[in-house]
Amino acid sequence: MKQFYPLIIFPMILILILCAAIACAPINPKFSSGPQKLTAIKTPQTPPEFIIQKGHFSKINAVAVSHDNQFMATASMDQTIKFWDLKQSKETLTFKGHTGKIAAVDMDSTGQYIFSGGWDEKIGLWHTQTGQLKLLRKAHISNIYAVAISSDAELGLSGSWNGSLKLWDLATGKRLHTMNGHQKCITCLAFSADNQMALSGSRDNTIILWDTTSGQSLSTFKGHDNHIYAVCFGPDNQTVYSGGLDQKIKSWDINTGQLIRTFEGHDGMITHLQISPDNQYVFSACTDKTVKKWQISTGEALKTYPLHRHSALEMTFSQDTSMAMITRGYQYPSFVQLDLTQEKITKTIERHVLTGYKLGISPDGTKIIVAGPHRPTSVWDMMTGKQIHTIFDQPKGLFSLDVSPDGLSYIGSGFDNIIRLVSFETGQVLKSLFGHTAMVFSVSLDKTGKKMASVGKDRTIRLWNIETGKEIQKCKRMISNGIVGILHPEKDWIILGGHSDNKLVMVDIQSGQEIKRFTGHRKGISAFKISPCGQYVLSAGIDRKMIMWDIATGKVAHEIKIAHVKSVSTIAMDPQNSKMVLSASIEGEIKLWDLEKAKALKSFKGHVGVVTDLVFHPHKNRFMSASLDGTQMLWDIETATHLFTFVSFKKDQWIGLIPEGFYTASEKGGSYLNMLYGNRTYTHDNFGDRFLRPDLVAEKLTQGATNDILLEKQQQIINTFQ
Repeated sequence: MKQFYPLIIFPMILILILCAAIACAPINPKFSSGPQKLTAIKTPQTPPEFIIQKGHFSKINAVAVSHDNQFMATASMDQTIKFWDLKQSKETLTFKGHTGKIAAVDMDSTGQYIFSGGWDEKIGLWHTQTGQLKLLRKAHISNIYAVAISSDAELGLSGSWNGSLKLWDLATGKRLHTMNGHQKCITCLAFSADNQMALSGSRDNTIILWDTTSGQSLSTFKGHDNHIYAVCFGPDNQTVYSGGLDQKIKSWDINTGQLIRTFEGHDGMITHLQISPDNQYVFSACTDKTVKKWQISTGEALKTYPLHRHSALEMTFSQDTSMAMITRGYQYPSFVQLDLTQEKITKTIERHVLTGYKLGISPDGTKIIVAGPHRPTSVWDMMTGKQIHTIFDQPKGLFSLDVSPDGLSYIGSGFDNIIRLVSFETGQVLKSLFGHTAMVFSVSLDKTGKKMASVGKDRTIRLWNIETGKEIQKCKRMISNGIVGILHPEKDWIILGGHSDNKLVMVDIQSGQEIKRFTGHRKGISAFKISPCGQYVLSAGIDRKMIMWDIATGKVAHEIKIAHVKSVSTIAMDPQNSKMVLSASIEGEIKLWDLEKAKALKSFKGHVGVVTDLVFHPHKNRFMSASLDGTQMLWDIETATHLFTFVSFKKDQWIGLIPEGFYTASEKGGSYLNMLYGNRTYTHDNFGDRFLRPDLVAEKLTQGATNDILLEKQQQIINTFQ
């Protein structure tokens, strides 16, 4: 089954950190009679890992549907495989183990086994009813782009970038054959209905028919003018079909190797093919954003299904050709089900997680605000770990926020041109500030909380009196998209910067005059912060640099030339010591720095997506982080460990989880939790009630329970599993 396209790789938004590889001996994958209950494992290979089901947060590369159309498997650049119940439109399991982008996935005829391949050059076999990892091993010396599993789950095929094709015994994990014939990347694979033959398609423009018993090639089909991206067998095993970049579908006679027919009518790359069970029709998907139904006997296109804004790249047809599952979106993808009989979309599966981009913390450190575009704002109690408010403060969410020094309110701006002052306690809008005529990029309070500066898409900078809600001053300036401003804590000065510029500019809002420029980055500025004392401004860039500037002189006070392997995404300054700073990268790593010594003191790893915001706790030796992976985390600086993870979902559901597995949650929030233990993944139904312990979560957050005590309680529960 073809699932990933080496020519159609979109620009990466998210670069993932490596997941921990799960090593286990292959187990004979005999079919189970049904879902298995949790059984005691006296000596697990690793401690339990608790996984919050958040959907994929990065591009989906591959989709497979079970033959009964009840389940779906998806593989992503985020290095996970997810298993979905299509009837309930719900993600049920997350499989982790690959340490690179997963490019291909396939399911056996029963839907009980998932076969995968990825850029870590490994193949994996997963059992969907028990959640068990059956096989994970290195299979190639280059990235794997295509895999297929036989209908009885006994054989697996994997194809890689260098044209290597291998056949595997999935019961033992042993390689049966290395099948040589292709000269370039293998893009698609398929087994015949009786599993006696296999097809491979390649960027060398050929299709090869293989004998799976001997591993020998039976025929090579040549006739396409460009790369092949889709192959399939007819149900009678007498005909094979192929499609690719030349926009043509071709049918071939297996016995003679001769071309039977060419189907023309698409205006793009053919990405998927499926033959109806009665052998009357071929269904095709294309990058021209259409699905077509063709009459096999005549080559006539009978129907065209427009996909509109949906992608034909990462999708699949059901085995009975009654429907297609299609992905939508690069970041936080969702799915639609296209009913090919009714000729309409009958189901949409959306991501349930509300991603937090921006964080705010109350001055006493007891409450955290989590906000972002396209979501309501959440307020969390950091003494109990519970979400206490959901605030619909902006029509489409927030771009920017700042917390008042008294901790009673926060100011926020979003997609509309209105700035709103909101109560921390009630979530009510206390004031609405009107003046901007377009989207407001950023808001920033001075240290008294009585003045606020805003920067808008209308190319104005405005100074406001918060008590009256009135505009004090306005100045016009050429402001590019992505430019934000931070108000000096003591003066009516604002510092401007952003991705579209490699310098910081300080402007006097009263006069509109530029006061100073801070130039030192080679590329755009991804984040900057002014110290509470107003003496320094810290900037971080796409060029991986961090620079602390002396505001009075405009000179560099301290500099880190390479803070991370990849671009710096966000930063924070310790409110008690401006020389102690946090930085985060687009890979998810966070570092604590002593800028005076130009030394990284600690590294914090846990996020698997871009870290979008960081904030120090005002009193404790802790900080908070937010990431595009859908999580917000509380960290202990001294031990460099994470203490607490919290996630908000749609429909006002949420979960707060400590690393030992104990959690607090809304009514349905716990249902999003899975546990990976030994080499099996368990659903919330098997363990959830035993780990629902709001009391232990509160103890952890208030430092009333040590890790040893919590781990002992965890082990006591694990030992009782039957």
